[in-house]
Amino acid sequence: MIDIDYFKKYNDHYGHVQGDSAINEVADILRNSVRKNDTVIRYGGEEMVMFISGIRPDAALRTADEIQKKLSEKSIEHKYSDISDKLTVSMGIYNTEYAGQDIYSLIDKADIALYRAKEKGRNRYEVYTEEY
Repeated sequence: MIDIDYFKKYNDHYGHVQGDSAINEVADILRNSVRKNDTVIRYGGEEMVMFISGIRPDAALRTADEIQKKLSEKSIEHKYSDISDKLTVSMGIYNTEYAGQDIYSLIDKADIALYRAKEKGRNRYEVYTEEY
């Protein structure tokens, strides 16, 4: 699960048209970071969800690193953020080999990890563990 950091402040200061443009820019980065058969959806507001099948945990982390790098290179101004003068994202990752889980359970676990990433300062990712 991916959330644009301090997006409300972004929208409040740059306007909704620019906010929609920023969401599209982030979505493009996400789509270009995965394979064609993987899924990227807007989950609500500034949150997006990616479903990447058949990927090992280390590859998921590399994908998250790649997303952070591409967004940094895109250098979208966000001078109203509390952590950077550029647009950043926080991510929650949930890895599972069990295909029988319902989609809401998968999203809930990724959302818990996302919450931890935000708690730890944003502009980062966290991986869900049972310790949460």
